[in-house]
Amino acid sequence: MTQAEIRQAWEARVAAYRASGQRASEWCAAHQCTTRQLWYWLRTYCRNRWDKLEAFMKDGRLEVDNNRSERSIKPFVIGRKNWMFANTPRGAQASAMIYSIIETAKENGLNPFVYLSYLFEKLPNLIDTKDHSTLDKLLPWSQTLPLTYRVFNTKNT
Repeated sequence: MTQAEIRQAWEARVAAYRASGQRASEWCAAHQCTTRQLWYWLRTYCRNRWDKLEAFMKDGRLEVDNNRSERSIKPFVIGRKNWMFANTPRGAQASAMIYSIIETAKENGLNPFVYLSYLFEKLPNLIDTKDHSTLDKLLPWSQTLPLTYRVFNTKNT
């Protein structure tokens, strides 16, 4: 897809969500419900969280739920009892950092093993570890990373 097609699809998605959300907001505002009904809860929920829903509708890149992040941490939650190196706060912090790097690499379409190898090769050789422009080139979403580190999905979606 070209950038124009991506932008057009994004605008269509945002417009559809905005229209749907506006209809839901109008419906919630128009109906009076008792506390015993589910609709009362829904109406209150919509009114209390409308600003957050609007933020979602303004930016088409945002997802309406956090299922993807929940799925990505599931292996970590399942395996944490088996990880003996995380028995101290520093071990737990190190574990969280490494896991965060791996999952961010996966979300950005990188092969985690190859990406970590690249980081372990490049980071010790940095002259200035406080230089943000140099560090930005190593981040998983950097366009300067070699294409060989990327995993291209061949499945039909």
